[in-house]
Amino acid sequence: MGSCSGLKSGMYFAGRASRMNGVDISAVPLSLKSFSNGNHTGLMMIYARRTLWIFIAVAGVALVFAAHYASSNAASRDAERLTQNVQLLGDAERGDASAQFSLGLAYFNAKGGPDYVAAAMKWWNIAADQGNCDAKYSLGLVYGHGIGLPADYSESLKWFRRAAESGYALAQINLGWMYRSGKGVPKDNVTADMWFKVAVKTSIDDKRTSTRSLLASRYVELFMSPADIEAAERLAKAWKPTQAACGSSPAQRN
Repeated sequence: MGSCSGLKSGMYFAGRASRMNGVDISAVPLSLKSFSNGNHTGLMMIYARRTLWIFIAVAGVALVFAAHYASSNAASRDAERLTQNVQLLGDAERGDASAQFSLGLAYFNAKGGPDYVAAAMKWWNIAADQGNCDAKYSLGLVYGHGIGLPADYSESLKWFRRAAESGYALAQINLGWMYRSGKGVPKDNVTADMWFKVAVKTSIDDKRTSTRSLLASRYVELFMSPADIEAAERLAKAWKPTQAACGSSPAQRN
């Protein structure tokens, strides 16, 4: 009887366990059953999953809005650049040398391949013919480094010299290095040092360029005799611009 009573008792509790407050919970998910029995783990797991999905959804929406915002900003910047370039084109066609140089720079920076480099060169040549030193210097760089076209040291030397003779310090430094390395011209340390010393004078208000010029001069003098250094100093003191002065230009300040 005792064992039978115990069995009945067990059956009673088993039956009771499947009903709570008169409600059959045998088909209720285990997590809710656990919660009903005082175990909160199941509910917290559900809450965590729902929170994760909500976070993912919100993050997705945020990413969509961010992409749209970035796209809108990019389109706005492109429109602004287009407007600026249209204005530059108008000014360039009217003969403004500064606008011609800037339009050439816009083509060059667009990185559109050989056609864009050719367009940049076209506008820089037009600006250079009007005396724009930024354009002269840019042409010297493009020809010297062979950017978008084969390197041509003779052309590079020509444009650097034209800018240098107008007092453009960066062109003077580059011209000095061409004489030092013998690119496009016979190697000549005296003439190289002369241009470095001239650049020190013409960049007196530009500490960085002046320092570069001075360091270049000190370097080349390591390979020169005292007599050659004196000769370079005499040439630098006697130098005078042979073309219209450039003044302070954007490229020289950078």
